Amino acid sequence: MPTFTLAMSHRPAREGEPQPQGHVPAYLAMEYLTEAYHCALDQWCKDALTPREMAIVHLDADFRREVFVGDGEFDVLAVRVGRTSLTLEITMRQAGADAIVATMVLAHVSPGRAGSSPFREDQRALLEAALEPSPPPAESRSRPGR
Repeated sequence: MPTFTLAMSHRPAREGEPQPQGHVPAYLAMEYLTEAYHCALDQWCKDALTPREMAIVHLDADFRREVFVGDGEFDVLAVRVGRTSLTLEITMRQAGADAIVATMVLAHVSPGRAGSSPFREDQRALLEAALEPSPPPAESRSRPGR
């Protein structure tokens, strides 16, 4: 699972001065989640599959604590490759604590962006190689003699 450190900031105030500290609004935090998935896709696929070929079709984000200006560590985990989609789990940490845990579903879009299109074989192979192995099934908890 790749981890990326991104310097998170707040956009300049109305006076045009950057905000060196403080809260990162949710809409900007979503941009950083997107940047983290772009980094992972580049690491996994290089030029075989680019973010321009993908569209976010579902996003579920749980903000577990306030997000602040400063470094955020993003773990990007590929959990499912479908015929036309990729499911990611992204965790953003600050100061060693989970700040955002998100599930993002991306669709591979057709060149005209009118709908989704299947991954090519080379793209599928690269994405499947990025999948994290599933945990082993839990052992049976039955008691002997029952």
